[in-house]
Amino acid sequence: RSLVSYLEDHSDAPLMDLQLAVRAFLEAPSINRGGQPIQFEFLGMERAVLLSQDVGWNILRIVQQAVRNAIFHASPESVTVQILRNNASHLLVRIEDDGCGFDVAAVTAGEASRHHFGLTGMRHRSQILGGEIEIHSRVGQGTTVLLTMPLDA
Repeated sequence: RSLVSYLEDHSDAPLMDLQLAVRAFLEAPSINRGGQPIQFEFLGMERAVLLSQDVGWNILRIVQQAVRNAIFHASPESVTVQILRNNASHLLVRIEDDGCGFDVAAVTAGEASRHHFGLTGMRHRSQILGGEIEIHSRVGQGTTVLLTMPLDA
């Protein structure tokens, strides 16, 4: 049985296994269609990270948006997703690509006028989580999305 069908069967469970959810997304054929290697690392965690459904789904949506943005807009050679506990009370999620990069200020300023709300959506979700999101990118140098959030959210 695939991870995707497991997640679909357990979408109403009270807790979400973040590792399982992110792995299922990254292994989906629609994401890996271009053949770009997507590296995935859980650091500082010996066992599953179980989160409430609300928290887990918001983190997953941020990861999904950042990875899709990289694959569909940046033509990266590689994408790396890291999820780590930086101390007992915070979780760090880093999505990094070596694609073409972009001017964050220009894209953010023009998002609403072009009806593209990906970066705005990620920021909104991070606020819901009580966390902070940073988006660093430069044309020709790739992009890093960093979510820092409290684990007690």
